Amino acid sequence: TEANGIGLGTVNVVANALDIQAITGDITNNTSAVTAGDLTLTATADGGAIGATGAADDINVTLSGTLTATASTGNGGIFISQTGDLTLGAVNADVTSGGDVEIETTGTLGTTAAADIVGDNVTLTLAADKLLTVDADTSITGETNVTLVSDEMTLSSAGGDLIGAGAGGTLLLRAVENETNLDLGSGAGADGSGTGDAGTLALDTTDLGALDPDSGTIQFGNAAINGDTTISNGASTLTINAPLSFFSDDFTFNADNDALTSDSTISIDAGGTITDGGGDETTTDITAIDFTIADSTGIGTDADNALNLSVDNLTITTTSNDAFITEANGIGLGTVNVVANALDIQAITG
Repeated sequence: TEANGIGLGTVNVVANALDIQAITGDITNNTSAVTAGDLTLTATADGGAIGATGAADDINVTLSGTLTATASTGNGGIFISQTGDLTLGAVNADVTSGGDVEIETTGTLGTTAAADIVGDNVTLTLAADKLLTVDADTSITGETNVTLVSDEMTLSSAGGDLIGAGAGGTLLLRAVENETNLDLGSGAGADGSGTGDAGTLALDTTDLGALDPDSGTIQFGNAAINGDTTISNGASTLTINAPLSFFSDDFTFNADNDALTSDSTISIDAGGTITDGGGDETTTDITAIDFTIADSTGIGTDADNALNLSVDNLTITTTSNDAFITEANGIGLGTVNVVANALDIQAITG
């Protein structure tokens, strides 16, 4: 224990257990290089922190065992950078009053049963082509946001343990490498390693079931890191009843009867086209209350092979090519901007 704050330099206990507690003050980086088996870090002061955000200020560790970290009084936060594979125990930065959690590793990252990760903004970041595994009995809770950055993910949930952001926040899942493909649904298959579009982040229904639908928005990819998105649900409808946001290159469906449904909003920002899965068919591809296409290079293929919708309200911010859309019922149009391209919207009923 340390009566006040402590600056960590080189601390090497090989593969043995190490427990460091700062009674008052913070645990800070002083050219930190901590080597241990199991490591427990605790900052007990009100507002006490373990490291600080940024590569120059986080606590650098090389652990062969489990990391447990607590800064659960106030908004100090927990900031750790691991060399190699990492197993997380409980990581508590006080979900109610607002300390951030930022964990980065050059290897794989796994969680431990009955050991939860909580904070205001929780970010777990892996190196390229490394696997993030979240145990079914681990909850990851961000009062505001949760961000998972990994090219490969195995997520699961049991007994109410979910991965979730706050009601006004964002639960973001994205790859490390730009152009990594995203497959969603029961037919998503296995993650695939590879640089750029040679890799696939596959989230099946077990993975998706671990995501808290009460999160403000569940977002896949972002403006800088995204690839082709494919809904692959065994020629059936994938239902995710939460607000959904996609950043994508091409956005498509694997088979004719694959579809995506939400009881809330869906937004797609596509650097490529948005098309259905096959030939001329009438399967409703997307069902939502409000559907927004923020960008695309074309919507549908032609009037006989349109993107088939069942939405209350449609907004198209911009597209750089023609748009062919059918609506199963009536539709309320907001801003619809296809610039100087062709626009074909058919309301089947209503």
